[in-house]
Amino acid sequence: MPGYGQVNLNVPYDPLAGFGWWSRLSFVASVENLTNRTCIGSASIIADSLAANGSLNPALALRNVTGLLYAGQPRTVIVGIKGCF
Repeated sequence: MPGYGQVNLNVPYDPLAGFGWWSRLSFVASVENLTNRTCIGSASIIADSLAANGSLNPALALRNVTGLLYAGQPRTVIVGIKGCF
């Protein structure tokens, strides 16, 4: 199974003490999956399936089914503010 790397960027900012109530806040900006590369987020194996009449399909019907792959998270931008009181 080939591997992959994901690049994330996180920029926090804490104002210096002495700026009044601004010094009680923290700011953050984050970009996840900066390169917007498609990757596998999760996978599952299909063990059973149902026929149109509701009965289980035989093993022969599942012989060529390999499972499902779900795409990972696309590029995502997150911005936040945290306050201390």
